[in-house]
Amino acid sequence: MAAEFGPVTAIHWNAYTGVAGDVMTADAAAVRAAFDVAVTSLVLAIQEAYQDLKAAKGTVLVTNGGFALFDQKIDAWVVQSSAMGVAIGNAAKHKLIGLLCERLRSDEITVGEVMVMGHVKGTAWDPGNATIEPAAIAGKFWEIYSKRESKVVTVG
Repeated sequence: MAAEFGPVTAIHWNAYTGVAGDVMTADAAAVRAAFDVAVTSLVLAIQEAYQDLKAAKGTVLVTNGGFALFDQKIDAWVVQSSAMGVAIGNAAKHKLIGLLCERLRSDEITVGEVMVMGHVKGTAWDPGNATIEPAAIAGKFWEIYSKRESKVVTVG
């Protein structure tokens, strides 16, 4: 593929899975799947593209959600929404981003996370009263990319 498309200079990670909904009934395979999609697959993608990213002084951009945060109100919402798998994956991914920022800084690879703190207008998750504009999220990604600043930002 590299011959056809060239080296990898940027990765945007937006993968998630909705499995493992309830903490008391999810089986181990569903919990592993949620973690693997959010974290293990991201690690593998970066490892595979590492030399290209390093040579290009590339960028890794990751979408995440507020379910990642430890907060009683958020945790109650996660339980009510039966979204345990997403929450566990997001929390682990959030930690991974901090580690990647530190690890890849000396390679001049920019790592950024945009944490979406609510529903995005026009998406499948929009209950009809979403307040976050997709352009606001795109703007945060563009800011990280263009300024080449490894950081975590929130929208919403």
